[in-house]
Amino acid sequence: MNAGKRIDIRCDGNKRIASGHIKRCLTLARAFADEGASVRILVADEESASLAKDQGFPVVVLNTYYRSPDREISALTKEISEHDTDFLLIDSYFVTREYLQKLRDVIKTGYIDDLHSFVYPVDILLQYSSTGQPAERASGLASRCLVGTEYAPIRKEFSDPANRMPVRDEVKKILVTTGGSDTNHMAFRITQGFIDMGASAFRDIELNVVVGRLSDDLPILEALAKRDPRIRIHHDVRDMPALMTASDLALTAGGTTAFELCAVGVPSAMFVYGDDQAR
Repeated sequence: MNAGKRIDIRCDGNKRIASGHIKRCLTLARAFADEGASVRILVADEESASLAKDQGFPVVVLNTYYRSPDREISALTKEISEHDTDFLLIDSYFVTREYLQKLRDVIKTGYIDDLHSFVYPVDILLQYSSTGQPAERASGLASRCLVGTEYAPIRKEFSDPANRMPVRDEVKKILVTTGGSDTNHMAFRITQGFIDMGASAFRDIELNVVVGRLSDDLPILEALAKRDPRIRIHHDVRDMPALMTASDLALTAGGTTAFELCAVGVPSAMFVYGDDQAR
């Protein structure tokens, strides 16, 4: 049990790496807090902090560079020591084995692994999207390894039976969700393609496009929606389960959103946005 424990979560999010790391860490933070733990979010810079603020948890800015975690070890260990932290959860694609080992020497650690890059020296290793031998090779130094989709960090509302949708025979509403930053402009490309196909192809179809907080394409997507009444733009969505269950089909980037769509039962077509999503 986590009652009375002090848990720090080290994660980042920005236009380059999107917001997925912070979002799934906030889900875990809520779960820890529900068990009575005191939780903080530790980030490298103010851009990451802007994604984590207003979520009910203290946010600590380390003033470091997210791509060079080895350089932050001194500042990070000082912070967790002064706070008397009991457990540190890390979510970053840029960590090294040396980074994890140095932190494990001073505190119990956990790591969320999508890449299977090396053998991770941590106390708990979470590999919810892992399959087969890569997970086994990567988990060699972990005291405990949580492998499999049953460990996917999705929010409670997505597993609520009330949000389970029936599969409908006819597609009338299509949901498009492409991640927090959408650096490849997939939402725009899909929406423009929808328009280019002509009204006859999707005359009675409603296209609901979710635009992430970090996306630069909101103005152009809103302009497209003004020209075509079939298109609806949703920005900074607060009730994603409701939007999902109102949809008959989803077009989505891989990642945690894919697990959320599965949890509520929405048929989906997915595309790969990063190497970690291919498996």
